[in-house]
Amino acid sequence: IGLGCALENLLLAATANGYIPQITLLPDAADATLVARIGLTRGSVPVSDLYPFIPQRHTNRYPYDTGRPVTAATLDALSALGDDPDVKVFWFASADMRQRVGTLMVDAANAFVADKAQDVVDTGTWWRGTWQDVQQHRDGITLDAAGLPDLTRVLGKMLPSVSVEQQDSSFLQNTANQVKTAGAFGFLTIRNGQDKKQQLSAGRLWARMQLWATKEGLAMQPLNQPTERAGREVVLGSTPHFGNALQTLVGDPAWLTILTFRTGYSTHEGLRSPRRGVNDVMKDVPGVVDLSVE
Repeated sequence: IGLGCALENLLLAATANGYIPQITLLPDAADATLVARIGLTRGSVPVSDLYPFIPQRHTNRYPYDTGRPVTAATLDALSALGDDPDVKVFWFASADMRQRVGTLMVDAANAFVADKAQDVVDTGTWWRGTWQDVQQHRDGITLDAAGLPDLTRVLGKMLPSVSVEQQDSSFLQNTANQVKTAGAFGFLTIRNGQDKKQQLSAGRLWARMQLWATKEGLAMQPLNQPTERAGREVVLGSTPHFGNALQTLVGDPAWLTILTFRTGYSTHEGLRSPRRGVNDVMKDVPGVVDLSVE
């Protein structure tokens, strides 16, 4: 999904800079890490109105404005950004459905915290708790981008260290606050969960939706604990509690949920997360760009 987002941004930037892109997905069967090859030739094509919002888009984990609903027309406009019949967004905007989805997300967050291999070992590798961590990795989640109250964020930076228990407690409280203020929830789904092209296409749609939302003053945040727990159930061979719950909410076995998220109008501006420079993650030859898993 992340590589699909990067691919969409690259294509938007290519046309804005006077190139016509030619895309080949999964071009080398012998190299599973090479997900796309983009040929660039000089030429003039229409520039998307989403392109200027690439540097302005930031995941917003703050509370959203409960007094400002997300309309059906807005959700329809987001869905209309999709162009792949194998990718679909299911929306949950009524009070009853938001309650059901929100409860599932909180339950999944609690299950996530209870699974120390997933909570501490897997997710802990993405936490950047110090300025030195940020400068070294240039990725991950920081206190600034966690959507915490200003006082909590400042105190968190002043404390010498925070225990896993304290981090988990803050995470669970933050998740509960986030689901309570969601204007709507969305499930991004594909037909075949193992199809890399569909995964990439879903990522491209997710990027488009976020850019369009930024243009319209709408906030978005992945709250992906239910799908992460569903995947964990498959790995462990345990009862598919969250997998079944997601399928029940979607109501159609033809679609598999790969990303769950919320949207709404935020009460605070989303702060930036660290990112690596383009030269650190891309390799190129004349006229061709390879997008690879590093």
